Amino acid sequence: MNDLLAALILYTRLPFGRIKKLPMESFSRATDYWSWTGILTGAFLASGYWCGYKLSGSFSFAALFAIIVRILVTGAFHEDGLADFFDGMGGGYNRERILEIMKDSHTGTYGVIALIIYFLSFYLSLSSLAGIFPVVIWALDPLSKTFALSQIKLLPYARNVENAKVKAVYTPPSGFRFFIALIPALLSCGVLVNFAGAKILLALILPLLLMIGLIILMKKKINGYTGDCCGASFLMCELSLYWGILLIYPVL
Repeated sequence: MNDLLAALILYTRLPFGRIKKLPMESFSRATDYWSWTGILTGAFLASGYWCGYKLSGSFSFAALFAIIVRILVTGAFHEDGLADFFDGMGGGYNRERILEIMKDSHTGTYGVIALIIYFLSFYLSLSSLAGIFPVVIWALDPLSKTFALSQIKLLPYARNVENAKVKAVYTPPSGFRFFIALIPALLSCGVLVNFAGAKILLALILPLLLMIGLIILMKKKINGYTGDCCGASFLMCELSLYWGILLIYPVL
């Protein structure tokens, strides 16, 4: 349970850190439960969407309210990774410079543009899902985190412990740990099929293709992944799932 608690401490801003002090090795295995934290953060996103609509009767307001709620819960942890990822990949001319830019706390032009495009796209996607079951919105969070987990499984960590932002190097899940990491994704797929029909699974094609492209890019540019790459991949996978659903929604 220490590893699950480490994931909740690392990937949310809720006061789980007050429960107990954890050994650093628990944080290195936190990605085993990254998708599990999506069950919680996805619940906040879906609840924010539902509450926003009940308060206003507007799907546009519901989308904005949901985004604000999740940002408050996560502390924009993954959004920070998205900005750093695009700053590094856009402004770096070699591996060392890309990693240096990613670690810089300042946000550059590429990062600002990426955040604007992301939030605008996410807002429009959420507000376009008029009448969809909030539980579908919930399911996409842990499912997207599972897709993003593939880079940890397939690529080495690009930094060392001293240069890591969280002072821990993630260990790729294998065996029973890998099965544990997949459980939320299997649960999410079951929820999607139950509430929206089997055709909604066609939306999984987009994040699959996206992760293949991102893994190839990360392998070429930095010969591995970083925490920023994980955050960026999660958000882009989630957004691609929304786009996929919007593409097939008329035939659900």
